[in-house]
Amino acid sequence: MHRVRARGRLWPWYRTACFLAGCLLLIAVTGSKVESYGNELFSVWMFQHLTLSMAIPPLWVLGSPGLLLLRSTSHRGPGRNVLALALSALRSRPARWMLHPGFTIPVFLFSYYGIYLSPRRQTDECRPGPPRRDRRRQ
Repeated sequence: MHRVRARGRLWPWYRTACFLAGCLLLIAVTGSKVESYGNELFSVWMFQHLTLSMAIPPLWVLGSPGLLLLRSTSHRGPGRNVLALALSALRSRPARWMLHPGFTIPVFLFSYYGIYLSPRRQTDECRPGPPRRDRRRQ
């Protein structure tokens, strides 16, 4: 951000806030006690799943980290190689194909069927874990 502003370009504060909010949400959902409860309670697992697939990606997109990379990287020296690599990756045929809404929307929608209707989720639900205490009997 400092390099972008030093070059006289503006970088909106909300883009930084959105990207950092997505990062903090990722840390909170995967790196805290929520993770351990996700293996025990289906509702917590669903909260994690929906947060990871529906809340964090839009925050990262609104943060525009790729645009910040392109605007802040130097056009001379090693930065030139970074820019060339980033631009060639973004402009490549596979990237254009994978980033097209005609590909991403079906992948997003059908991923839920793959998760919930596959034997993988049923295996996860039936795996042995630590013994659960029944609070009603205590």
